[in-house]
Amino acid sequence: MVKTVNKPAWPAALLLVAALFPQAILAAGFMGPGMTSTVTSAAQALDADDDAPCVLEGRLVERIPQRKNRYLFEDETGRVVVKIERETFGPLTVTPNDRLRLMGEVEWSSKRPNEVDVEGLMLLQ
Repeated sequence: MVKTVNKPAWPAALLLVAALFPQAILAAGFMGPGMTSTVTSAAQALDADDDAPCVLEGRLVERIPQRKNRYLFEDETGRVVVKIERETFGPLTVTPNDRLRLMGEVEWSSKRPNEVDVEGLMLLQ
């Protein structure tokens, strides 16, 4: 006899909602004085505050040599370095021709220009 285990459906449903409506997920929580708005372009990411939420649409141009998990991202406003862990790609194979939506937050450093720490991504049509 084979025994099956029914897993709750809500984790998969939450991931689907996050992929379809990233601004809603990133904007959850307090909104008001002292809060930064969601960064939506490479140019904004370079000037944004640390931990500012990001939703970027564009392309990964290249992997940055000698910098672990770092890629150069480009949209119509410019370029910014993004950090994407291998697990974040999941089963996806991404090329410079693919249009992506990246979801994450800005990472500020006194030694380098701002980067974006990517927590999720999806291929766009």
